[in-house]
Amino acid sequence: MQKVSELGIVLIFLPIVMAALPKSPFRAFIKFWDSIPELNSLNYFFPVTECISVLEAWVACIGVFYTIMLLARWIKMID
Repeated sequence: MQKVSELGIVLIFLPIVMAALPKSPFRAFIKFWDSIPELNSLNYFFPVTECISVLEAWVACIGVFYTIMLLARWIKMID
């Protein structure tokens, strides 16, 4: 029974937490790539739009990772 009450707490607080978080920063990029008409025919064979969007998100995450690693080395948290 305790798991049910924990799930209820999560279901209550999850919408509150999600509302506090910012919207996806990648919506503008996705909308930009959808506006190119030549990609529609190419996307039929290979999902270029999705690949570019995923690549942009991956590069952003790797950039954040290396920034955190640089800051951690700078303050001597890691070797």
